[in-house]
Amino acid sequence: MKINKIIHLSTLSLGLMLSQMANAESCASISIVDKLNQQNKFIYELIGNNMERVSIERRLSKRIKDTKNYYLQPGSHTLTFWKWDKSLLKKSILRNDKRQKPQAKTHVVSVNVKPNKHYTIANVGTNDQPILSVSKMSNMQCDASTAAIFKAKDSKSVTKITLPSALQYRLDMLMEKAGTTSEYKNNLLPLEVVTAFGAVTQYPDKNKTELITLAVSPFSLASKLGLQTGDKIIKLGSNEIKDIESELNEPLADYLLSLSERNNIEIEVVRDNNKLTLNHPYRLTIIPETRYSFNSQSALEKNLINAAPINNVLSRKFKRLLMDIDNLPQLSTAEHLDAIKIVRQESYDKKYGIVGEIKSSTSGFTIHQIKENSAAQAIGIKENDELIRINDTKIKGKSINEVAQVISHIELNKDYNLLVNRDGHQIKLSGIYSPLIIPAYELIIDRNSKLEVEKLMPRLMKKRRKKHLKRGGSYSDLRSVNDMRHGTSNKD
Repeated sequence: MKINKIIHLSTLSLGLMLSQMANAESCASISIVDKLNQQNKFIYELIGNNMERVSIERRLSKRIKDTKNYYLQPGSHTLTFWKWDKSLLKKSILRNDKRQKPQAKTHVVSVNVKPNKHYTIANVGTNDQPILSVSKMSNMQCDASTAAIFKAKDSKSVTKITLPSALQYRLDMLMEKAGTTSEYKNNLLPLEVVTAFGAVTQYPDKNKTELITLAVSPFSLASKLGLQTGDKIIKLGSNEIKDIESELNEPLADYLLSLSERNNIEIEVVRDNNKLTLNHPYRLTIIPETRYSFNSQSALEKNLINAAPINNVLSRKFKRLLMDIDNLPQLSTAEHLDAIKIVRQESYDKKYGIVGEIKSSTSGFTIHQIKENSAAQAIGIKENDELIRINDTKIKGKSINEVAQVISHIELNKDYNLLVNRDGHQIKLSGIYSPLIIPAYELIIDRNSKLEVEKLMPRLMKKRRKKHLKRGGSYSDLRSVNDMRHGTSNKD
């Protein structure tokens, strides 16, 4: 089992009750319509700005207004909206029945506004999956004497960084996948808080008296604890593994969820026939807000980026990668890094797309895996093929690095051929070398968002609902999170 349980913490719920206001020297404004030039079926109500809760209408009757101008300080904002069904809202008002009050859906966007500009935002998606977009931008004069001006993010610097090659390759492959499998070419990945322990464990047998550690991620909480691959976990806190009843057969996950921020993790393991007790302060992992965009998108589109859904596999890979980036020693100890930027020009995958080995008993490179959409797949290589020759270069006697060098010299978009041994028969494969194209992209990790949440974590964790978490519950409901934090009820 991989210990990487996700606890969704709404960015809005983690902030203050009222958003700080900016001065009125300069501002921008936005208004939102459900469908441009059509009758609005839904109403969008701003309830959060940069992890801080804004004042909301207490009465449902005041939410019925189709459009409203919101005034923003020039700069970057993460805005959280409630999306109301207008017809249900009207029925609730007419019936005056609080038990049948309609539920709003949450939608999050990142927007960058310029002074003295008004942005008309419309839903260009579906009712089930709205996609907000800047449909029109016009000049305006800042006149917000009777309205609040919401403060922009306090990001003083965006630092461009270069990742280690292994992390950069993982990010390139993820961005290629996001660019080709998702219809959303710009995306916002909201801040999340996870119990990311960073270890893979499993029961070795049906007796369930211990957990075997199969893998430990570098720089992870498990690594800092001192856990190593092969360790046999026999005790969690004061309870032995054999005595722990876990509804989902995940005693380590349940143990971590029972801890509060700054509690000590205490795990007893057997290593090389010796018993060891490992201790380390428990910390939830905060994945900072991240946004990405592809250079093929226009400047107008980049003014606003939606938190649009991506498939679960891609989402999990993004989270793991962002945690690994954030745990880099040079970043975890750095100061004054409000945001980091990774910019890549269009390139191609130089790894060709095969995984294999050189066997001394054979005359070539034996292929075990082939990457999807790679040049290797395009030319027709199959698993268990033995690569004998690339163009006129024989593979026999070469190391894996030398094979990689031969592949790197294949000319881009030119004819080339391979000779492979397949089931005892030599087969010639021919094609044009068209490797996997990695699109140009820009990715920005907002480390400031993480710092803001870290200040609130002790208070938040003190009041968290353990049963809710153990059932896989989500803290995405803003009102229930606010109740949890303040011990109050936010009823209309």
